Amino acid sequence: MAVLRGDAGLGKTFAAEDALTAPRLPLLWVSFPSRPTPRLIAATLLEAMTGRPGWTASRSSVA
Repeated sequence: MAVLRGDAGLGKTFAAEDALTAPRLPLLWVSFPSRPTPRLIAATLLEAMTGRPGWTASRSSVA
């Protein structure tokens, strides 16, 4: 897992795409809006990695 962070125009997307042109492992590309909540991050990653819908349980139903 990696995070690329920085100001606009610094080449983050270019660097990521260049580094991943010949991946040796399965690759998932996930983008988030500005200032995502921890819950949104968890739900998005869960769905991307497992194919299961992200965070459908309420807090009261989680044991």
